[in-house]
Amino acid sequence: MDTKILTISIAAYNVEKYLRQTLDSLVMEKEFLEKIEVLIVDDGSKDETKKIAKEYEQKYENSFFCLSKENGGYGSTINHALKHAKGKYFKLLDGDDWYDTENLKKFIVFLENTDADIVLTPYKKVYEVQNTEEVITKHEITKEKVLNITDLKSAEIKKIFMHELTVKTALLQKNHIEITENCFYTDTEFAFMPLLYAKTLAKFDSVIYCYRVGVEGQSVSLSGRRKHWIDGEKVEKKLIQEYCQYEKELAQNIREALFDILIDLAGFQYTTFFLMPKSGEVIEQVKSFDSYIRERLPELYVETGNKYKKIKVLRLSRFLLFSILGSYVRNHMKES
Repeated sequence: MDTKILTISIAAYNVEKYLRQTLDSLVMEKEFLEKIEVLIVDDGSKDETKKIAKEYEQKYENSFFCLSKENGGYGSTINHALKHAKGKYFKLLDGDDWYDTENLKKFIVFLENTDADIVLTPYKKVYEVQNTEEVITKHEITKEKVLNITDLKSAEIKKIFMHELTVKTALLQKNHIEITENCFYTDTEFAFMPLLYAKTLAKFDSVIYCYRVGVEGQSVSLSGRRKHWIDGEKVEKKLIQEYCQYEKELAQNIREALFDILIDLAGFQYTTFFLMPKSGEVIEQVKSFDSYIRERLPELYVETGNKYKKIKVLRLSRFLLFSILGSYVRNHMKES
């Protein structure tokens, strides 16, 4: 078997409706198939997801692999795939999204000829309801030039998103990067943690990842945020721990970028708290989260208060204005 250039980890949970489109987008001529490793991680699906994955495994032997496991959430599919990954690079794909096939071929050739720790690509949002598309290109890095990450502006680093990210498999495995399991919003972890270790970066200019927007139950909807209201806190706490562990070793631009991400995540989580109806449990959770930030990373505590007026008011009121602030937030956010 030829050396694999790219491992594609597919998170597959009850995606029978979409999975064939996802997998068909990865079917290419033999010369390209031999260079990819598609790990379809069936996360305890209850529909025909596993059956479909097995069909492709049998049809495209040595390129498509079905890995079945008990349900553990999105992060567990990444962790499971990393244990099996043999490709030079590692990239994610949700079971209801797809890749641009023609650009994927060019991308494989690109990866063969670069040695950057991280490779970025534009991605495309496809809106099901409006039937429109939007290409997201956030980086002005010179194509086919490997850069030191320390040469980038912190604002540029902060913009890196999971759907555009491809990482050296060895970097992920060597540093034992694991994603929180049974938890939503962990795509931020996958974008955040490689930056603690990566030294070089390159960009591929064509869209690879096509991201489906409008799937029922997406976690970023208001109903999804209420349902998974604790998960953002889990992610924030984990990334604060990682940041504090490596803070002194990080270059200034990376440190500033990761710190800004922590500020934004904190703002997201406080807003999620405000979306919840007032109860003793919610109030205690807010207080606990606030105390954790103040004690673990005091500068983050200060900056969240500076950036978000509602957080500052909440603290000044000793949490007594939680209900009023919550009503204000809910009235200014439309249900997705």
